[in-house]
Amino acid sequence: MKVIASALLFLLLAAGINIVVDPLGIFFAADLPRVNRYKPEILNYWRTSLSLRARIFKPEVVALGSSRVLAGLEPADPAFKGAATFNMGLPGATLCDLRDGFEIARAGGRLKQVIIGLDFFAANARRIGPDCGLREERDHAQRLLLQTLFSSDTLNASLKTVTKQGRVDPALWQPSPDGHARLHPDFALKKGGPRQMFAEMERIYAKDYYLLPPVCKYELAVPGGADSLGYLRQLLDAAHANNIEVRLFFSPEHARMLGVIAETGLLPHYAAWMQGVLRVNQAAAAAAKRPPFVIAAPYERDWLGEALPPLGDSPTRMRWMLDGSHYTPQAGSTMLARVMSAAGEPDVAKEMALLQTAAENYFGAHPEERAEIARMVADLRRACKP
Repeated sequence: MKVIASALLFLLLAAGINIVVDPLGIFFAADLPRVNRYKPEILNYWRTSLSLRARIFKPEVVALGSSRVLAGLEPADPAFKGAATFNMGLPGATLCDLRDGFEIARAGGRLKQVIIGLDFFAANARRIGPDCGLREERDHAQRLLLQTLFSSDTLNASLKTVTKQGRVDPALWQPSPDGHARLHPDFALKKGGPRQMFAEMERIYAKDYYLLPPVCKYELAVPGGADSLGYLRQLLDAAHANNIEVRLFFSPEHARMLGVIAETGLLPHYAAWMQGVLRVNQAAAAAAKRPPFVIAAPYERDWLGEALPPLGDSPTRMRWMLDGSHYTPQAGSTMLARVMSAAGEPDVAKEMALLQTAAENYFGAHPEERAEIARMVADLRRACKP
């Protein structure tokens, strides 16, 4: 009996510590500046953290997408008109993740509107395995919450959180009670400046998202495997069936990232992806006998072609882009206003022409940057199997 009592006491003590310290940013029961203000362990549990927090938050509006959405869209933005809004941007999210994120947000019973940032890389079917998505978070939330609450791993994260309070990198993503995770505005500067951050992000996208080893292919559907746009169709079908409004937008990308896409030979795939999204949206609407959901392409030439500070210039901040992928909250607010007021669907040919023109203009003024990207892509291609 003493052993059982001791074990129960340990579990209760662990749960109490995990609730108070809250290393995963789930409960927000206490805000203690020298104990849990910063949560450096959050990055190791990001999907669990956001999913469980969404269950507790019970949003009326949810923003779905990748870390682009996470970095650029603020739940307190006036465009949301004071609705309980949760930002569920998941770094590296696939369309399968977005489908499951939608179901997790819908489980709260209050969901009325979904804003979806669409990313070209998220539709690469070669990144989507048979166990894709947030299945445990979607289907077994209560069990996962209990496991997290009483887990020794979480207790270890609590102890690390407390001991790291005085030496936390302010560039870390930090969750907040309002359903957002803020990135320090100087995060690029902490990493050597925008120019270095652009190069690092471009290499990550080229290697892990576009030229995925070993065959280095991008495909919307893999024979006998995943059809990435099928996951988007499932999300849209469920939204129609539950009278939930969806507004989608194609995420903006800097001209340098478009240069990466061009160098990898994927511009035709980019256009096919955009057309595929429109086709799936129209098919879901026809099946539900309802109008298609709004899709926007809220680009600005100033964002796409924003000049980078010189290499080694760390203090300079960029106005619109944090790196070639992530946009600033200032750009996000402007873009969100357009998404909320948009109607219909974009002209894909027109948008592709705008993107390509922006890229050509940028590289025409910065040919050395085009050469830099070409060398990086060529280096990665040498590791690809024929």
